Amino acid sequence: MADRLSFRATKAALLALFAFVCPARADTVTWTKLSPTSNPGSRMSHGMAFRTASTKAVVFGGTVNGSTVNDTWEWNGTNWTSMNPTSKPSTRSSMGMAYNASRDQVVLFGGNTGTTFFADTWEWNGTDWTSKTLSASPGERNYAGMVYDTSHNVIVLFGGTGNSYYNDTWLWDGSSWSSQNPATKPASRWGHGLAYDINRSRTVLWGGSGNNGNLSDTWEWDGTSWTSMSPSSSPSSHNSMAMTYDSNRRVTVMAGGGTDNNQTWEWNGTNWSSRSPTTPLSPGRSNHGMVYDPSGQRVLLSGGTSGSTETWTYTRVVGTDPATWQLYSPSSYPTSGRQSFGMAYQISAQKTVLFGGMSNGSRLSETWEWNGTNWTSRSPTNSPSSRSDVAMAYDTSRQVAVLFGGYNNTWLGDTWEWNGTDWSSKSPTNLPASRNYGMLVYDSSRKQIVMFGGAGGSSNLNDTWLWNGTDWSSQTVSTKPASRWGHMLAYDSSRNRTVLFGGQSSFNLNDTWEWDGTSWTSLSPATSPGGRNGAAMAYDTNNHLTLLAGGSGSGSGETWQWNGTNWSSKDPLTALDPGRMNHGLVFDTVGNKFWLFGGGSGSTETWDYHCTSGCATAPTVYDLRALVDYEGLLVRWKAAYDPGTVGFDVVREGNGERTKLNPAPLRGPALSGKEMSYEARDRAPLLGASYFVEALQLNGTVVRYGPAVVEAASWVPRTTFSACGLGRSRSAGGLLALAALVLLWARRRS
Repeated sequence: MADRLSFRATKAALLALFAFVCPARADTVTWTKLSPTSNPGSRMSHGMAFRTASTKAVVFGGTVNGSTVNDTWEWNGTNWTSMNPTSKPSTRSSMGMAYNASRDQVVLFGGNTGTTFFADTWEWNGTDWTSKTLSASPGERNYAGMVYDTSHNVIVLFGGTGNSYYNDTWLWDGSSWSSQNPATKPASRWGHGLAYDINRSRTVLWGGSGNNGNLSDTWEWDGTSWTSMSPSSSPSSHNSMAMTYDSNRRVTVMAGGGTDNNQTWEWNGTNWSSRSPTTPLSPGRSNHGMVYDPSGQRVLLSGGTSGSTETWTYTRVVGTDPATWQLYSPSSYPTSGRQSFGMAYQISAQKTVLFGGMSNGSRLSETWEWNGTNWTSRSPTNSPSSRSDVAMAYDTSRQVAVLFGGYNNTWLGDTWEWNGTDWSSKSPTNLPASRNYGMLVYDSSRKQIVMFGGAGGSSNLNDTWLWNGTDWSSQTVSTKPASRWGHMLAYDSSRNRTVLFGGQSSFNLNDTWEWDGTSWTSLSPATSPGGRNGAAMAYDTNNHLTLLAGGSGSGSGETWQWNGTNWSSKDPLTALDPGRMNHGLVFDTVGNKFWLFGGGSGSTETWDYHCTSGCATAPTVYDLRALVDYEGLLVRWKAAYDPGTVGFDVVREGNGERTKLNPAPLRGPALSGKEMSYEARDRAPLLGASYFVEALQLNGTVVRYGPAVVEAASWVPRTTFSACGLGRSRSAGGLLALAALVLLWARRRS
């Protein structure tokens, strides 16, 4: 067992290594300098907070032209307005300030005049300042960090400088200050950055200056204790920067400070990344104010030592694709955030089923279902044991979700099926090796589950197995992908191919392979995602494309599409948040959208990916062919799920005649609820006739497809097809098909 644990540790180390070597491609961001008609004037070291109740930013005090002031200003999104409160704090700079959203109060503490330090507490309600009379309080100081902890409904204050440097932690609950005594805490400092990550319920601290100079350490406060973080990259040590949390993009933003004082950095909860905005912040920026405006989904910056009358915003550059990721807020969901679970879309029930996974270090055995609105916890009589890293796929012909293997302190090799009500354990004669991080996909053309690779024992695997509902069969192939785990599989039903991408061997891979039911073929696309594992991939049966989302290594927030020939990087209107890996992704044929759940970042979240407007959609009918054989002519086609198509007619047109081949309309996808294959026979074909498929719509209209391409059936060499139509053998195959049709016509005449 020791060698297995060593193997897992080695994989984890390699994963961490390549997550560093191949940083995630980030979204595009920019700073924009605004031109309000009025502004708070040239100032630095002021207090700044954002009142979400009024959607206004408030600025107080600071240093203007070398003198401390005590004026109050508000920003409404367009302009600054000077306020005239009846009461207000005395002139000061370098105070701490934060907004308590539950009480709709801006809280101010301390500051200094250059000669005097303060320890008073004030609150701003949008109209006036109120001084708080308290029995206990932090000591006199300036340059303390203050943020609002929404999870615990308190203001958090840390550090600062007065008669000495401080490293104390205080909490303000709206009535009183309480001193905290954590066993471990950051060193004493001033001029540090402090921000609250609302999605992870953590207060983030970075840098500042202490007894031994500038600092570059990162700490997080969970409401009880401080934890020192160990990012692989970090800004250089400095002070007097500004920090705030961007809740839309789910990153903590740091700007300015130090000698490189127009720098912009982002913290995703694991690592810092240096950003290169399309328009950078002007240089010489320190001691400025910065807040996040959730209504405008932008960071707002005011003043500072350089360009101190300026107002800037920091935003993501909106994507150019007409598709978007959208975060849902269901009233119920798997309460334990999780990753490395199994997930599949049940076409018959129009629900997504989820099993197991890892949460807070524990492996789970829960079964959940998503109906497009809410998650429901199921209580089956029978269930697989707790596990993570499971493989799952949905068998549309047998209407069951198939689960294989996983890990729970040992590698598992059992097979289970979910019928929508209960799990049943299967007892196949042939068993694949126990494994985790293997991948399953359903081949609808051949009606079998395909499994490839994974990790088992002391090695990675590259075996291919097929499940027919009763037994597993191992496939012997001469050429195949290298051994790997954490790869992605999806089945392209329009081309009858299983698509494989990436995964982890001794490093992150970015190769693309396809399985045709018999053999693997290595592809050479012109463009490709960077190497990664732990991404998710699913096939859109309506629009005939494969979507890849997230993953470790080079692309934790990326979205890519595969069209059968090449990969294309997508730039959705709203991007997936970075740090997403080991999540689940399925395609909802009825809703015509992808569903994503959980993963290594935002692990209780449910997202969809859908087209917003002007998206190119694939036709309902595709792969339309007319096959000539000795029995006549067989028209075959496939139809994607389309709630508007209720039936099909097949029509032959020739010699001035129109003949319908089917006596009654064939049942359409709106009635079957899924993608289907169709065929219709013409036992008395006409030479030179054309064949069309007419899709009967729910609104009474008819959509016409064709004419079908005539080709020879299996008794003559077949025509080669590609994703864009006929391949190189079109001419020969077409001539042979024509010859076959002539022979058939002649035989019937005789």
